[in-house]
Amino acid sequence: MPLHRFAPLPGLVFACAVSMLSSACGGGGGGDATATGRSRAGPGPTLPAVDVSSVVKADPGSALPADWHSRAFMQIFVRSYQDSDGDGIGDLRGLTQRLDYLKELGVGGLWLMPVTKSQDHDHGYAVADYRNTESQYGSLTDFEELLRQAHARGIGVIVDYVMNHSAAENPLFVNSKAGSSNPYRDWYLWLGRSRAAGTSTATTRGAAARATTTSRRSGTRCPISTC
Repeated sequence: MPLHRFAPLPGLVFACAVSMLSSACGGGGGGDATATGRSRAGPGPTLPAVDVSSVVKADPGSALPADWHSRAFMQIFVRSYQDSDGDGIGDLRGLTQRLDYLKELGVGGLWLMPVTKSQDHDHGYAVADYRNTESQYGSLTDFEELLRQAHARGIGVIVDYVMNHSAAENPLFVNSKAGSSNPYRDWYLWLGRSRAAGTSTATTRGAAARATTTSRRSGTRCPISTC
């Protein structure tokens, strides 16, 4: 798979490299989308713009053994694992510092709980931005360095990629919620609408509202990346 930042595809594989993907998109309530993928709102409140531009593939190759995915895996909640900067929150750099230890344990693969930017700033399942990391965990550069260092030790990495619901503040959800005339309304299924239309279901649960993202656009409803 190509090494790049989050892009609009249905899944995520970290065998030879990483694809951090995005199902996010946007539009303006009563408005239209520009050629660059930025939404433009019509009359009324301004809706958030969402980047849906393509990401250039850049596959650096991989030295991982062919059977890496069949070796022992360790599932890691980054927040609670290793803190590198003393703020009391585990982060990507901290995890990178522990790779030699994990290799000594015989770990051949890491399964990370969500590391994308999240509205709940906790477990990571209320995704606010599919194209960025949770700032408390570090940057995309930190994530890419983790991959390089893990691969150098023969350790593969997969991540939970949450596609079956999003945060209330996710720009795609905000645009979809704006009204039935929004061009991206059918990226979510709203209660009372027909499932035959090929949409998916949106529900709200307090401030961290979550919604089922489109199987129509992505071709999948699976929240976990596979290898």
